Formats: sequence, structure tokens, C-alpha cells
Amino acid sequence: MSSVDAFRLLPPPYNANRRLTTNFVYGVEQMLLTAADGRTIFNMSAIMRRACQLGRFALQFCRSTLERNRQRSLWLKRAWAEAKREAGEFARRQARDAEVRIALAASARESAALAASHGNNPLAIQNALLRETMRDRMNFAAVARLEAALVAILAAKQLH
Repeated sequence: MSSVDAFRLLPPPYNANRRLTTNFVYGVEQMLLTAADGRTIFNMSAIMRRACQLGRFALQFCRSTLERNRQRSLWLKRAWAEAKREAGEFARRQARDAEVRIALAASARESAALAASHGNNPLAIQNALLRETMRDRMNFAAVARLEAALVAILAAKQLH
């Protein structure tokens, strides 16, 4: 392999004047982009760059064009598999985030209902919290709910 062929396989140098359209997280280029309508799009150039990065050493030892093409195909398949795995993880993360948002909304509703049952009075909730913590067998879930209701009331009073 000549030095000219090896140079062609390298990714293009960074150009500070060019505006980057891909996302970088901790120095790793994202192979997925999110469109304005929420769709997930594969970043083809990043996948190609990743394939070149994965196969850069194997390509140096190829003697024929056929061998080089086989190596490129192999590393491109691996880069695509990595991108698809990343897309699956992204979809699972989005689903988990949606579940967390739903759970937080339910917790906020529960805290508001508990605060309303005590008349939105922080002192009454503190007394209920004190009674619950002084019991012989403390109910930790009830204590957590009372603390959340107290925080919600104090935060609402602080906003007004």
C-alpha cells in the first residue's frame, strides 16, 4: 500500500471554518441525529468515519483491491451494527425517560393531594411527619410522601 492510498483512508482534517452538523459527546461522534419532528436519523458520514477508524490497521495490510474491499465491507457492517445498537439504546432511553416523567407527575399529584388533605398547612404536615417518625414501627414510604408534600408546599409558598 502506498502512502497516497493510506492518506485517502484517513478522515478529513478538522476545518474550523466549516460548521459541524453532528453532535459530539465526550469526544465521540454521534452516529444518530434527531430531526425536528422527533425522528431518529442515522448520520451516514459518522458511520463511514467509524468504519474507517475501526478498519484502519487492517486496511494497511491488504495487498489487493479485492482484499481491501472485503475489509471495508466487513468494517462497514460492524459500524452499522454499532449504529443500530446505539439507535436501540436511544429508543430504550427515551422510553425510560417517558416512564420517569409519568412517575414524577404521579408523585407530584400524590404530594399535592396529601398536602391538600392537611389543608396545605406546613405545620400540620410537620406534625404528621413527627408522629410518623416517632412510631414504634416507622413507615418509610409514608414519611417519604409526607416529606415530598412538605417540600411541595414550601416550594409553592416560596414562589408566591
